[in-house]
This record gives sequence, structure tokens and C-alpha cells, in this order.
Amino acid sequence: LEFRRVLFRSDNYLISCSQDGTARLWGMTTRSCLVRYHAHASPAWQVCFSPIGSYFATCGYDRTARLFTVANQQPVRLFVGHMSDVRCCAFHPNASLLATGSDDLSIRVWEIASGRCVRLLCRGGHEASVCALDVSSDGALLASGGEDHAVLLWQLSEGRLLRRLRGHLGPVWSVSFSAEGAQLASASRSEEHTSE
Repeated sequence: LEFRRVLFRSDNYLISCSQDGTARLWGMTTRSCLVRYHAHASPAWQVCFSPIGSYFATCGYDRTARLFTVANQQPVRLFVGHMSDVRCCAFHPNASLLATGSDDLSIRVWEIASGRCVRLLCRGGHEASVCALDVSSDGALLASGGEDHAVLLWQLSEGRLLRRLRGHLGPVWSVSFSAEGAQLASASRSEEHTSE
């Protein structure tokens, strides 16, 4: 079992996704798997917790993202529209939207309640796979990192590209806004980092 991503929900729980397409909820006090979710028929690349409630999302090789509740082993919502692997996902702070990034070079923003794609971010965007996403704490900005060595900053309400940050020498695997949203950190395969 090769894990692709792990993420703490609190000191009590950890969630993971793996090559076998599953997501697993782990109890930290018992140090055991509590629930195994049937996320994807092929590798699950990433998992992310909703900032509100007991929801989490997975994304994978099968070109989909899926929404789960911790209480249900089957997805409660399926997000379909990408033309290639869905590599990354991130919730909006109010948990009403989910952003997904793909090998098809696009970022899609989905409405959680309906499962409908409400934004397609690709104009002037990444020139290679989208590998990382994060939404600022006020929900105004979306940061994306890609295999094109770039970090892009988007205005989420209009889906407009605000800025392209260059400087990485390798694919950008992680982007993260500071808690107040004033700073953005990114990490790449080349092991250097930038902050702006």
C-alpha cells in the first residue's frame, strides 16, 4: 500500500489516500484504520478536509474528484469534467466550493451543493499539469502550483489570473497561504522555496 497523501483533521484523526484508490480514516488514539472509503477505481492522488463539518474530498487518476462524509463509505457527490488526472483539490474557507487541478492544465471550481462547475480557470494559466492548490482564508484568492515551475495567483470571484510567480527550478508540489492570507509559500521538487 503506497500512500499518496496524509492529512490531520485534529489530534484525534488522520486521513490518507493511496495508490489502491482508497481513502482511510485513522484513529490517533488507537493508531488503527477506523474506516476505509472506496474513493477511486485507480490511484487517489490527494485528499483534503473541508474546513467546516465532517466532509472530505479526494481526487484521482480517473479524472474525478469525490466528496465524502466521514460517516459514509461511498461518495455523496461526484465532480466530473476534467479531461485527465485530477491531481489536487482545495476547499473554499466557507466550504461551499471545491477547487480541483488537473493534468489537463485547468483548474475547476465546483459548487458543493449542486456538483456544478462554476469556474474554469485556464486562460493564461499553467503550461503543464496543475499539482497544488490553496485558497486564502478570506476566500478571495486561489494559488496554484504546477509542473511548469510556476505559482499562479487567481482572483477567485472572477476567475481572473492576477500574477505569475517564477523562480522555482522544478515542479511546484505545494502552495500554502499564511493564516491571515498576507503571505504565500511554495515548495518544489528542486527543494528551494519562495515566499511573497
